[in-house]
Amino acid sequence: MPWPKSVKLDALLLSERSCCVCHQFKGRNIELHHIVAEAEGGSSDLANCIPLCPDCHAEAGHYNLNHPRGTKYSPDELRRHRDAWFAAVSERRRLQASRLVDNTLFEQQQVRLIGSFERRRFAVPPHFLDPEVEGNEGATYWILAIDEPFNFRASSSSRSVASLQLCLSAEQYAAFEPLMGRRVVVQGKLDKCISARHHGDALLWVDDIEDAADD
Repeated sequence: MPWPKSVKLDALLLSERSCCVCHQFKGRNIELHHIVAEAEGGSSDLANCIPLCPDCHAEAGHYNLNHPRGTKYSPDELRRHRDAWFAAVSERRRLQASRLVDNTLFEQQQVRLIGSFERRRFAVPPHFLDPEVEGNEGATYWILAIDEPFNFRASSSSRSVASLQLCLSAEQYAAFEPLMGRRVVVQGKLDKCISARHHGDALLWVDDIEDAADD
């Protein structure tokens, strides 16, 4: 049975289309899950609804009781995940609206940053090396060193950001290569570093790069 439009709208707004378990922004790929299944008498109201990404939805919705492995998500745990995330989104909005936190940007926020555009080479952790490749020649990443550092809040942590690793498609690498070494204006969405392959103080998923001289 489809979710009522009012329930769906409330859930999407309260979660900002982000998963209540892993907190990833999923946009149009966000899914709404019945905490207690309809087949077990669960209602289709907001109290029984939790927005999840496809991966967490699969984890929450499928568990073989005949062959139990791992630990099943309980309805109470899902409710706590949802309530904590809704509260975090509400607090972030309050801080942004009241301007109580100066120079603070947030995970998944769309930004426009100015800085120096350069390549930097970093060593690759040994466990990431191809077994057929000897030594550690490192890997090259595109980095934006920004003019004005900012405070970055991601999940429950906060850190100062002065440089960001730029995340681009193959087409974007080719299109923006001529701007390498210049001061540029970059537009995109902020994200936290979660891997040893991530460098800089945060990630920036790039929408566009322009020469700062044209700004």
